[in-house]
Amino acid sequence: MALEPLKIRMIDRFVANSRDVAQNHTVGLGTPQQAMMVLFSLAELMHEAKEHRSRCMEILRERVATCADGLGIEHISDPMFAAYYGEVDLEFWLRKYVGEEVEEWIKRKVHPLDIVFKLAEDYRVVALDGGGFQGPNWSCHLSFANLNDSAYEDIGRAIRSVARGYLQAFRASEEQAPTRASATLAKA
Repeated sequence: MALEPLKIRMIDRFVANSRDVAQNHTVGLGTPQQAMMVLFSLAELMHEAKEHRSRCMEILRERVATCADGLGIEHISDPMFAAYYGEVDLEFWLRKYVGEEVEEWIKRKVHPLDIVFKLAEDYRVVALDGGGFQGPNWSCHLSFANLNDSAYEDIGRAIRSVARGYLQAFRASEEQAPTRASATLAKA
């Protein structure tokens, strides 16, 4: 980067350092994020009552509840759940709210990654496959830490809409199945 490292500007050192960290497969933070991490660390050391941390946790839990509302499911608060990341288990959701027959049909006919692709294509919601995080294959891994509060209800609705699309496909296949069987019998 330079023949005389002491002459490199401080901001350039931060950027180079963050790139070096990223290349070592850990976390590559840019300079603004690094400054925020320093401020968060100082706040954690200075404030014994931890008001900021408590409020952050409250915000995260509210976002989880808002997402559950969008999904149309009951939210049960768990004090051991950090709420920073979460997974929506579509397999469990389908089994509980739609039925085991539909869930089994979807697992046979639809690839688990289809959920995250449909969310991205149809609703501009970027979620990750929960299977990549040691979660259920039929789940979406969500972060509750980086969007506006109002976005999480929309995310819940989008996931519910994708599930509703699968349910409609199931019902359409059930309606067509007798027709195909009747046509086969008529040919025989």
